[in-house]
Amino acid sequence: MAVAAAGAAVVAEPATPASPDSPAFGAGGFGEGTYPGDGGSGDDDSGSDDGSGRDPTEKGMSVVGSGNWTAYEFTTSGSITPGDNVEADDSSSDSRATGTVEYMSDNYSFEGEMTSFTVVAGDPDVDIWIQGEKYAPSDFPSDTASDLPERRMSVVGSGNWSAYEFTAEGRITSGDNVEDDDSVTSERAKGNVEYMSDNYTFEGDMTSFTVVAGDPDVDIWIEGRKYAPSDFPSDPSGELPEREMSVVGTGNPTEYEFTAEGAVTPADNVESDDSVSSGRAEGSVEYMSDNYTLEGDMTSFTVVSGDPDVAIWIEGRKYAPSDF
Repeated sequence: MAVAAAGAAVVAEPATPASPDSPAFGAGGFGEGTYPGDGGSGDDDSGSDDGSGRDPTEKGMSVVGSGNWTAYEFTTSGSITPGDNVEADDSSSDSRATGTVEYMSDNYSFEGEMTSFTVVAGDPDVDIWIQGEKYAPSDFPSDTASDLPERRMSVVGSGNWSAYEFTAEGRITSGDNVEDDDSVTSERAKGNVEYMSDNYTFEGDMTSFTVVAGDPDVDIWIEGRKYAPSDFPSDPSGELPEREMSVVGTGNPTEYEFTAEGAVTPADNVESDDSVSSGRAEGSVEYMSDNYTLEGDMTSFTVVSGDPDVAIWIEGRKYAPSDF
């Protein structure tokens, strides 16, 4: 999910999804038209090369959002190749892919047959188009088999806002009370909580829990037992995750500074009089935005002078200076 783009102070409203019957859908999605990996009329069932350099057994497919957020995963009997429009936080490896979709579509090509399709969280009514034919998730087996024990958990707010993320050994499934702007993809979940709780089930053990911003004193309940965030590693890989962020001006001159857990890297639109050194950055913003990449969590943000109402976007989520 992209943060506010350089030179933009607001995030654009998502486009209305094109109908599978409309010309726009046929041109850029899946309906009438050409599909990734589709050999066209020269395809046959022999499996031989048609001279184009493409494998004629490769199929084009698209997962088309309903307008409501959905997390999904699927497996195939052969390799999977993501299309150009698949987002950076989606993943595909060999014969398994995981992703999220809402208004638009995620396009892939794959070899062989689709062996399973599972809606992990969100709206179950996504459409699956394969070689111009429409399918539902229920048309395929759901890959839910696992030897890992399933556990119930809740992230309970303290009354102060907190943003968190966690990973588990196996699949994570969100409960009905998890908000639309929270995110679950396979073995990772991101959310925010204040007065209430976010409920999940997960397979195996929890492998990490990180309070990204806000009050660090959230409670984590797993199978009726209470834990603190400090009871879990904050990063199981040993490497700090890289995050995109923007400081977006309100139209009033504002000077700010912030620190991060790891290195901070400025984007091309950061002005020459702004300063970045190791895990600290200082800058000023008015009408536009300053974009950065930071490693790990943001550890502090201070408005030195000017308008205190600047917006901070990290990985597509909006924060206020008071959240840090």
